[in-house]
Amino acid sequence: MIRRLEDPDTLQQFLAPFGTVADVDETNGLRARIQNDEIIHLRPSGNAPELRCYSERRQTILERRRS
Repeated sequence: MIRRLEDPDTLQQFLAPFGTVADVDETNGLRARIQNDEIIHLRPSGNAPELRCYSERRQTILERRRS
């Protein structure tokens, strides 16, 4: 699966519901930064036959003030 997603067009199509891919880091899997600065990191598990998915997003100033 990761090898298929290394193609930029395939990765963009796969992540299209989240937005436009701004850049990709292929260290330790695929770490895609979306244009709104959200990050989706896909990588194979080191000890199981599965694909792990991590997501990150920045907290806005307004969100920080509310918490």
